[in-house]
Amino acid sequence: MATRDSLALTEEQRALRDTVRGVLADQLPAGALRGMLRAGPGYSPGLHARLARELGLAGLTIPGEFGGLGLGPAEACVMHTELGHALYPGPFLASGLAAGALLAAGDRVVAGRWLPVLADGSVTGTVAAADKDGRWSSGPGRVRAHLTPHGWRLYGQSWYVIAAHVAGIVVVSALAGSVPAMFLVEAGAPGYKPSAQPALDLTRRFCVTTFDATPAVLLGQEGREATVRYAAVSAADGAAEAPAAVRVAALQAGQSYRAVTQAAIQLFGGIGLTWEHDAHLYYRRAWSAERLSRGPQAPPPSH
Repeated sequence: MATRDSLALTEEQRALRDTVRGVLADQLPAGALRGMLRAGPGYSPGLHARLARELGLAGLTIPGEFGGLGLGPAEACVMHTELGHALYPGPFLASGLAAGALLAAGDRVVAGRWLPVLADGSVTGTVAAADKDGRWSSGPGRVRAHLTPHGWRLYGQSWYVIAAHVAGIVVVSALAGSVPAMFLVEAGAPGYKPSAQPALDLTRRFCVTTFDATPAVLLGQEGREATVRYAAVSAADGAAEAPAAVRVAALQAGQSYRAVTQAAIQLFGGIGLTWEHDAHLYYRRAWSAERLSRGPQAPPPSH
């Protein structure tokens, strides 16, 4: 009984649901939706701005210190349920994933630069992580990162990038050497090109993103894990134990990520497995990341 009661919407969540539902019902009838899908960016910038600014949907889960509403996954579930019910074609999902990645990275300078504009909807973001088959099994998006005297540069392609054609920033999963890493690329950067990609879902536009010596900012998590820090310092010092330290860090990070996200799925129950909730996306990412780091879930190497 307690679990069932905890799934009931609060008064504030019902108000959010009713407000979003009312605006979408008024502004997004079936005929209007089809018109949006055939022209322009694939959605109405005017309606998107209203939802982002007047209702605060773009910054729903972004902390207040960065200009957002600071609400949690339960409220995000309410929002995405209504957006999904109306087949809303705008880039709230893509921007939300990008904002979550910036928050997880822990770089307050980068967060302070981009989260406020993501929160007010004046800039949209997206995440590039998939390979041509829609999987991560052969490397994070088959994008490679190289450190040059002028900073990080990205090379390669990512597929199935949601709303990359309108994104102001892209969070990119790439391999820095043999280590998975996350980078930030600004739209318009040299060597960056999003190209339209045919997809089954007509209500979302997908792109292939190409990176050719594209400048990028490394999104670090310095200080988050002792094993990661130790591996980084060992490698920088050229210590003999560096390869082992890197392996330990990768294994522990992968196992911890998968364990935490698996627990989240169980905590949220059936809601956590729905498309509108982000829990299963984190779980899928954790599972894939562990495979990429050659953890226990990785398939044996082919010969």
